[in-house]
Amino acid sequence: MQFFRAAITLGVLALLAVPAPAQPQAEIRLSLDTKLSELARNQPECKEFRNACQVCLRENGEFRCSNVSIACSPSGEWKCSNPAAAAGPAKR
Repeated sequence: MQFFRAAITLGVLALLAVPAPAQPQAEIRLSLDTKLSELARNQPECKEFRNACQVCLRENGEFRCSNVSIACSPSGEWKCSNPAAAAGPAKR
């Protein structure tokens, strides 16, 4: 009986150790990059973009993005976060 209980416990632990299938991170990142790239192409003057989870700065044609926190799933539309700066200095 004790052997049976130990075998069941080991079987349950083995099942818990196997990661659940999820959407591949590369697939999430690709869709995110596609949306951001499209917006950046349409707004070449904008240097900072945000969505619900991240901030990305454009420097020398490349993006530097913050990490997505564990509590946030990448979502929301990307927007130019400082349209006034994107338009340039105010003209008088």
